[in-house]
Amino acid sequence: MARNHGRENQKGVSEMKIKFPPEAVVGILAAIGVIMVFYYISLFPICSIESDPKARASAFEACMKLLPQGPTTTTYNDWDDVVYECGRQASINTERKICK
Repeated sequence: MARNHGRENQKGVSEMKIKFPPEAVVGILAAIGVIMVFYYISLFPICSIESDPKARASAFEACMKLLPQGPTTTTYNDWDDVVYECGRQASINTERKICK
Protein backbone atom coordinates (compact mmCIF):
# COMPACT_ATOMS: atom_id res chain seq x y z
CA MET A 1 0.00 0.00 0.00
CA ALA A 2 1.32 3.44 -0.98
CA ARG A 3 1.86 5.89 1.74
CA ASN A 4 0.31 9.37 1.14
CA HIS A 5 1.31 10.74 4.50
CA GLY A 6 -2.20 12.06 5.08
CA ARG A 7 -2.53 13.78 1.70
CA GLU A 8 -5.58 12.02 0.41
CA ASN A 9 -7.76 15.15 0.86
CA GLN A 10 -5.18 17.69 -0.29
CA LYS A 11 -5.42 19.23 -3.75
CA GLY A 12 -2.56 20.41 -5.92
CA VAL A 13 -1.96 24.13 -6.37
CA SER A 14 -3.49 24.08 -9.86
CA GLU A 15 -6.64 22.43 -8.52
CA MET A 16 -7.23 24.95 -5.74
CA LYS A 17 -9.95 27.54 -6.31
CA ILE A 18 -10.20 30.60 -4.11
CA LYS A 19 -13.69 31.97 -3.76
CA PHE A 20 -14.11 35.64 -2.94
CA PRO A 21 -17.39 37.13 -1.78
CA PRO A 22 -18.88 39.55 -4.37
CA GLU A 23 -18.27 42.54 -2.08
CA ALA A 24 -14.55 41.78 -1.99
CA VAL A 25 -14.38 41.53 -5.78
CA VAL A 26 -16.12 44.89 -6.16
CA GLY A 27 -13.78 46.46 -3.60
CA ILE A 28 -10.69 45.10 -5.34
CA LEU A 29 -11.89 46.34 -8.74
CA ALA A 30 -12.70 49.77 -7.28
CA ALA A 31 -9.23 50.00 -5.73
CA ILE A 32 -7.61 49.06 -9.05
CA GLY A 33 -9.74 51.67 -10.80
CA VAL A 34 -8.70 54.39 -8.36
CA ILE A 35 -5.04 53.48 -8.79
CA MET A 36 -5.40 53.58 -12.58
CA VAL A 37 -7.05 57.03 -12.45
CA PHE A 38 -4.27 58.48 -10.29
CA TYR A 39 -1.65 56.92 -12.55
CA TYR A 40 -3.35 58.39 -15.64
CA ILE A 41 -3.55 61.85 -14.05
CA SER A 42 0.13 61.71 -13.07
CA LEU A 43 1.11 61.30 -16.74
CA PHE A 44 0.07 64.88 -17.52
CA PRO A 45 2.39 67.71 -16.46
CA ILE A 46 1.03 70.67 -14.53
CA CYS A 47 1.34 73.68 -16.82
CA SER A 48 0.60 77.37 -16.59
CA ILE A 49 0.82 80.23 -19.06
CA GLU A 50 2.88 83.18 -17.90
CA SER A 51 4.01 86.38 -19.53
CA ASP A 52 7.59 87.56 -18.99
CA PRO A 53 7.26 91.12 -17.61
CA LYS A 54 10.50 92.36 -19.20
CA ALA A 55 9.63 90.95 -22.61
CA ARG A 56 6.09 92.35 -22.30
CA ALA A 57 7.40 95.84 -21.48
CA SER A 58 9.81 95.67 -24.40
CA ALA A 59 7.04 94.57 -26.81
CA PHE A 60 4.74 97.31 -25.49
CA GLU A 61 7.41 99.97 -26.03
CA ALA A 62 8.09 98.69 -29.55
CA CYS A 63 4.37 98.88 -30.36
CA MET A 64 4.10 102.42 -29.01
CA LYS A 65 7.13 103.55 -31.06
CA LEU A 66 5.46 102.33 -34.26
CA LEU A 67 2.43 104.57 -33.70
CA PRO A 68 2.17 107.96 -35.39
CA GLN A 69 1.73 111.16 -33.38
CA GLY A 70 -1.49 110.94 -31.39
CA PRO A 71 -4.53 113.13 -32.03
CA THR A 72 -4.59 116.59 -30.50
CA THR A 73 -8.38 116.88 -30.32
CA THR A 74 -11.00 114.14 -30.38
CA THR A 75 -14.62 113.81 -29.38
CA TYR A 76 -13.69 110.95 -27.10
CA ASN A 77 -10.39 109.47 -25.99
CA ASP A 78 -9.83 106.88 -28.71
CA TRP A 79 -6.09 106.94 -27.99
CA ASP A 80 -6.83 104.80 -24.92
CA ASP A 81 -8.05 102.09 -27.29
CA VAL A 82 -4.75 102.16 -29.17
CA VAL A 83 -2.67 101.99 -25.98
CA TYR A 84 -4.90 99.20 -24.64
CA GLU A 85 -4.43 97.20 -27.84
CA CYS A 86 -0.63 97.60 -27.67
CA GLY A 87 -0.72 96.25 -24.11
CA ARG A 88 -2.99 93.37 -25.09
CA GLN A 89 -0.82 92.36 -28.03
CA ALA A 90 2.32 92.63 -25.91
CA SER A 91 0.79 90.24 -23.37
CA ILE A 92 -0.33 87.75 -26.01
CA ASN A 93 2.98 87.76 -27.88
CA THR A 94 5.12 87.22 -24.77
CA GLU A 95 3.14 84.37 -23.24
CA ARG A 96 4.95 81.11 -22.66
CA LYS A 97 3.87 77.75 -21.35
CA ILE A 98 5.65 76.58 -18.18
CA CYS A 99 5.25 72.96 -17.11
CA LYS A 100 6.36 71.52 -13.80
